[in-house]
Amino acid sequence: MTRHKRVHPFAYVIAEAGACGDADLDKMLAQIDACAKAGVAAVKFQWTSNATAMAKRRGRAFADGYADVYKRYLMWPEEWHYQLRERCDALGVDYICTVYMPQDVHVIDRHVSKFKVSSFEALDTELHSEVIGHCDDGDKRMILSTGMCSYDEIEMLSFVFASANCVDLLHCVSAYPTPFDAMNLSNIHFHNLDGYSDHTSPQLTWTGSLAFAAGAHIIEAHMKLDTTDPSNPDAAHAMTPAQLSDYVQRIDVVEKSMYVIEEDDWSLSSPHVEDKMRPYRFGSKSN
Repeated sequence: MTRHKRVHPFAYVIAEAGACGDADLDKMLAQIDACAKAGVAAVKFQWTSNATAMAKRRGRAFADGYADVYKRYLMWPEEWHYQLRERCDALGVDYICTVYMPQDVHVIDRHVSKFKVSSFEALDTELHSEVIGHCDDGDKRMILSTGMCSYDEIEMLSFVFASANCVDLLHCVSAYPTPFDAMNLSNIHFHNLDGYSDHTSPQLTWTGSLAFAAGAHIIEAHMKLDTTDPSNPDAAHAMTPAQLSDYVQRIDVVEKSMYVIEEDDWSLSSPHVEDKMRPYRFGSKSN
């Protein structure tokens, strides 16, 4: 029986700073400091240049008053991107930002190696085309969450982006917070997705490690500061710095337990730990 090469990738953990910096530059910089200390690979923020235009692209969002929420938390000064990226660079973590509108892609492009597209824009083909157009040189990627997508929509996205070679799809459940029994992590393997965007309760610091064991190699989870305004819309499903650190450590533990097979011979997965027992198996030389 032929064994196929299988290499389990390392976990790429994204701390979703999101709106939990309260649109306060000092808090947002402090979020980066806390995330880097926790051991994440990247810190992600969210930004829009026009809250009203963003709300009008999102179904009932404008009618339900979400433009004011977007303006309060996401429409911060464009020049902050430079300072946020520089802090990330200094601490050795990637700077990522969610983009919501095609006209904002060129702004984000100056600062990131990875764009994020939220579940709410998962079917926004105009936005997808604009982002992928900025990934054509092969140095950038688009990470897209699939929350609220049907089976057929996820399959369609997988098919459409198969030839792009610069898109990572994340399993996501758009419920805030997501109940533990609604995580549906089997979707990662079922749809051959690349990762998981985690919105479970911040007390459940082991959900990221479960997602990694289920096949996710990109894991995104929200974080907040101890000083984040409790009324912040992301606060209820965002981890404190201490919780984020525990979250990352638990993923690290599972990562260490995952075997890596680089050849067809399964014995190469653990070449030393089984040596004491090898002389006793059938077919071994008796000496």
